[in-house]
Parts: sequence; C-alpha cells; structure tokens
Amino acid sequence: MTKRATRRNAIEVRRSARRGSPPPARNGAVRAGAASAAATIRRLKGSDASVKPNPVDDRRATAPRMTQTAARWLIADDAAFDPDEPGAPDWFHLDTEARAEIVKTSAQRAVYRTAWDGREVFIKAWRLGGGSAAVRRWLRLAPGRVEFRRTCAAWRAGAPAVQPLAWGESRTSPCVFVLITESAEPAEALRAAWEHIRAAPLGSVTGERELISAVAAAVAQMHAAGVVHRDLHPRNLLVARGEDGAWRVHILDWRSAKIRSNAPNPACTADLVQLDQHFHRVASRTQRVRFLREYLRARDPDADPRARRLRLRKLITDAAPLVARHRQRLARIRDRRLDGDGRYFAVLDAGGGWRGRVMLRDGRRHVLTHRLDAELTTADWAPVLARAVSRTVDGDNPEPVFAAPWGGLLRCRVSGRLSLADRLRWTLAGSPARSAFLRCHRDRHRDVDVPLILAFAEHRSGAGVIDRFLVIEAIDDPNAGR
Repeated sequence: MTKRATRRNAIEVRRSARRGSPPPARNGAVRAGAASAAATIRRLKGSDASVKPNPVDDRRATAPRMTQTAARWLIADDAAFDPDEPGAPDWFHLDTEARAEIVKTSAQRAVYRTAWDGREVFIKAWRLGGGSAAVRRWLRLAPGRVEFRRTCAAWRAGAPAVQPLAWGESRTSPCVFVLITESAEPAEALRAAWEHIRAAPLGSVTGERELISAVAAAVAQMHAAGVVHRDLHPRNLLVARGEDGAWRVHILDWRSAKIRSNAPNPACTADLVQLDQHFHRVASRTQRVRFLREYLRARDPDADPRARRLRLRKLITDAAPLVARHRQRLARIRDRRLDGDGRYFAVLDAGGGWRGRVMLRDGRRHVLTHRLDAELTTADWAPVLARAVSRTVDGDNPEPVFAAPWGGLLRCRVSGRLSLADRLRWTLAGSPARSAFLRCHRDRHRDVDVPLILAFAEHRSGAGVIDRFLVIEAIDDPNAGR
C-alpha cells in the first residue's frame, strides 16, 4: 500500500469514528480511534512527537504534535483534520490563496475564511519576525497556542464552543502562526442580532425573549461544564437560527478561560457582569433581569420558584460590587488603545516634520452624543492632515473650519511659535495637544460626554524639539467657540 493510500485510510478511520457516536468530543472510543489514526499519520511523517498532558485540563490528553519540514502542528485529537493532505491550502500564506476570503484584518492579525475537505473553516493568522517569534516559541507563548489548548479543553468539557481543528507555526522567517477552527456560518455577532431584532416592526418581543433564553442557556451550559470565560462580550458570542427556528449560540475566544471541575460562583458572576455591562445601554432592566432568571433556570431546572427568587436576589447583590470593578477594568483596557497602532488609533506622519496620532474608529458612538460614525483608515486621514497643516501654517485664519471627506466639519487649532522654555518642557513631557487628546479619550472611555478631538500633530525640528502643534476637533456649528 502506498504512503498516500495509507494516510487516506487513517483519515477515513478518524472520520468514521467521528460519525459513529455524536458528539465525538464526549466519546472515549471515538477519541481512541482518532488518536490511533493520528499516530498513523505521525508515523508516516516521521514525527517523534507524543501526547503530552494538557496544562489547562490535566484530566485529558492534548492534541498530538506533528512535525514536518516546513511547519509544526498541534491537531485536535477528535477533529478528523489533516492540514498536510494533498490539495490543502497554504495555511501560512492565505493572502495569496484565491479561495481564501479575508474576514477582517488588523496590525496584529488577519482572519480568513475558506472551504476545505467539505466544510468551511476560519483561520486566524499572526505574522512575527526577528527575535520576537523565537522568544515566544521558547516561552511557549506563541500567538494562538494557548487559545487552541483552552478551546480544546472547553470543547471536551461540553462548553458551546466552535470546534478547534489545529494550530500551527511555520519555520520560515517571518514566522507565521495559524489557528484553525470550524466555521459557525451563517452566524452573526450577538450585538448585531440584537439590533436586527429590535429594528423588526413585528415579533420583536418574542424574538428578544427567545434570544435571551438561548444566550442564558449557553452561558449556563458553559458554567455547568466548569468553564469560566473571563472575556464574555457580544463580539465573542455568535448566534444563528437553526432549521427548526431555534437559536444556536457559539462562544469564541477562549484564551482567557479557566477550566475546573466546578466553576466557582464569584467567577461565574463576573462573567455575567461582563455581559451585562455591554448591554446596559441597549437593553432594558427588565430584559437584563429576565436574562439572569433564565440563566438560573438553566443552571438548576428542578429548583422551586421561591428558591430561584432568593438566588436571583443574591446574584444581583453579589454583582453590585463587581460592576464598578469591571467598569474600571474596561476603561483601563480602552486606555491602552491610545498607545497602540490598530483599529481605534494610529500614528501618522504628515510630512515636513509633522507627526501625530489620529482616531480611526469610535468604540463609544452608541453611548455618547459627540461621536465619529465613520470607520476610517490612515489613507483617509493622510490628505486631511496634510490639508490641515497647510491651511494652518500658510493661511491667514489661525482656526480654519472645513468639511471632512466622511461628513461633518473639522476645526483646526494651531499654536504659534513657542518659547525655548516651552519647547524644552513639551519635548520632555508632551505637548498640550497630546495632553488634550489623551484627556479627551480617557474621559470618553469612562462615558463622559466631552467634545471630540479627532487628531493631533506635532512639528518637530532640531533633535526632536516641538516648536508648534495642531489639534483637529469635530464640531457641529462652524461658529462655535468664536
């Protein structure tokens, strides 16, 4: 028998074992058959890898590790998935694959969707170069590795996760790390589904109640399995209606999860508080209390109504001190975006010594009055910043107002020439423009409705000394503040 035929037989063994007793992740015989097939594939590849204990869930085995000349893989032992089968996509260079569709991209990673082996899969890809990739591999902190292991553990425990398939790292430079999971299409994020239901003219009340019950049951199932998510928000929950009209809920992004034999109540309450805080602006108090009631009913369906009411009252009481703590945590997470170069803010060089930071996306536009409705890129900002610099430096009006390409009005404030003392102080401590920009967005991250500063820029000359600065604000009235 040829090597390819033997490999195909091993894959068929895994697939037939998986079809034999659903769900495969909960059946020991299926895992044994899948592990046997995986061992056959490893032997064909000449791998000396072995099954190692899972650092997240010591009660079960991890996915087998397979090594080849171009990549190293961790394969879920119940996935019936072989990333090296002939005809498979080039998982580490999906940007060149015609059949791979880009779902979203950022400075840190890209997400792709493609069809392979009769099913749709999602691929998260990280690209690192230099010593950073080597250090992360040595410390076993490679992107996606921890998320893959914890997703496997959550899936085996019985949580409503999307099934993980594989994690791999290339041995090229720059190093590419990929995490492959099954697709949950045609699902959509919970927030989008909630907005669609509320916008429906008929049947919205029934749809809201059904969705609340489905999400509460999914969270209760996760906690009953001993899994605490610790990063539960609407973007990490995908919902879709099944053929029978019932809602299906999948939970994503398990990199912060903790898996125990019994999830502690304070940690479960913290998960509920996280989800509640994302909905306290778009859902009524009655709907949020109904969610808690449905959650308790799913956790203990045999409890009598009086005991359930007492547990609901205790749950609301225990959640009160966690709400303020979680709000502070969210504000600190949002503050860290100000130092990054990603989806929300970016550093931009306007030329001629001008360099600043611009706002790309407003994560608080559903909360605050002053908001940015458009989602921008650095390419959108480059001509705007160049125009603002030319009009403030070369024009007669020190505060020109002009229309933004994405709609609305912009006002530019520019400083005059600075004294030597101011130049030295602002070079070391930052200019007033930078301070105003940071203060504005830190207040907005705490839901303080302040006028929106969209960008600032500093002109540096002579060893990086600031000699003038520029602030760009969004305004509604061109005569405001005159």
